[in-house]
Amino acid sequence: MKEVQTAINSIKNNKFAVPIILISVVIILSLFVSFKATGFSVYSNKLDECELGFNICEEKAEALKTAVAKITTDLEVSKDEVSEKTDTITDLKQDISYLHAEQYDTVEKYNELVEKFDLIVDNSATSICCTMRFLESDGNTINSFNIEDNAIKCTTGGTFPLDCPNI
Repeated sequence: MKEVQTAINSIKNNKFAVPIILISVVIILSLFVSFKATGFSVYSNKLDECELGFNICEEKAEALKTAVAKITTDLEVSKDEVSEKTDTITDLKQDISYLHAEQYDTVEKYNELVEKFDLIVDNSATSICCTMRFLESDGNTINSFNIEDNAIKCTTGGTFPLDCPNI
């Protein structure tokens, strides 16, 4: 018992001994007693909730990363498609410019051919109809011509007037 008395006296003389003993008792109790008894259960439950929330956020972040990757891929594909369509539009605009130039040339050639045709028809009709007018006794009645069945018909009061030179 003397030993217990000596231990108690040494604890009384040391001012840090009591707090150290109390902390040691609490730690030893916490190892043997459940978290509820020590008051750590609230913190443990909150830690579990935080961990669950963190896992949910991590899953959502992964889903968002996947969505961003898909959107980025779609954007790149769209950029390529836009580039291709722009090239196609440029080519079509060049084709349109070329076709406008061809159309202009064709219209010019057509107008030249129409002028030549009109001149040939007019000269031929003048030659044919004026000769008929001169050779026939009543040819003075011929003053115009028509084009019928791909031929020149000399007539009176026709569609195209006749201008015969005086002989």
